[in-house]
Amino acid sequence: MIFYILRHGETFSSKENDAGYGDKQLTTEILPEAIPAIIRMANYLKVIHPDHAAASEILRVQETVAIATRITGVEFTSDPRLNEMLDERNLEPEYPYSGYFEDKKNMVIDFINEMKTKKYKTVFVATHGIVIAALKHLVTTNSFTVEEVGDYPEPGVLTIINNTTIEEVNFNKL
Repeated sequence: MIFYILRHGETFSSKENDAGYGDKQLTTEILPEAIPAIIRMANYLKVIHPDHAAASEILRVQETVAIATRITGVEFTSDPRLNEMLDERNLEPEYPYSGYFEDKKNMVIDFINEMKTKKYKTVFVATHGIVIAALKHLVTTNSFTVEEVGDYPEPGVLTIINNTTIEEVNFNKL
């Protein structure tokens, strides 16, 4: 199975090296300067015909997917397993506390297992950093540790996982 993974377009937080979203966790929009990289990425993807496309429900990912869909014609299904998990007390991810990490890991495992059960060959995923890190490690090594939580690319970089091989294509300045 091949996964083509889009991280949401750049936001104020990702521009500041993921300084945190605070109470804007659910409402943060992508920045206008993120759009050219998303367009270039979508043009790259438009010749690929996935068996399935899934996306986080959170606004910044949905904005990214709307641009990609307009160019590729691929409709993404919202999937809460691809959401960034939130701490209900303050809407801020608190990792690597064990509950957050284990919950996120199990959701990603469930997503991967469903893709395998359905025998998809090609899957598009639009999501957040921690989900990308989990996908990278769980698909290629069947393991994901707290130390690997930050192993994800900046916005504008497409992560392609083909069995045990990972390739990253940067669309930020092409």
